Amino acid sequence: MTQDARAFNWDSIPVKTGSTADPAAGAQLAAITVAAGKRMILYSMEATIVADATVATRIFFAYIRINGADTTYASLGGLNITASQTKLQSFMANSLVITAGTQYGMHIPLMELPAGATILMYAVALQAGDNIGAMTYTYKEAPA
Repeated sequence: MTQDARAFNWDSIPVKTGSTADPAAGAQLAAITVAAGKRMILYSMEATIVADATVATRIFFAYIRINGADTTYASLGGLNITASQTKLQSFMANSLVITAGTQYGMHIPLMELPAGATILMYAVALQAGDNIGAMTYTYKEAPA
């Protein structure tokens, strides 16, 4: 966490859950944006992809952007998703969880994000018939 995050009493803030819209087949997930006048700590995010029959290897990335242009943090998901598979990709703060078969968890940093920061889970090699479900996430949010 940043120095400001340690100075602020994040322990008194409850953990919340949120979700993005469920995108149409072949479409990427919408980004999460920290609201104006707020700051956030992201704890986890996950989404399930149902791959169509097209032969391709899909893989998720997690991106955190502080200033909107540059990627402050990127994490490659460790889960390869191939034709006709359904798998859940998770990203969790300060941890790594690997489960066999259909779920895989990767690390994201535990850091305070300022207003305007964006969080994105992006699927590389997404095919037109692939369907990503809504991304769910856990976080804490406080006034800036």
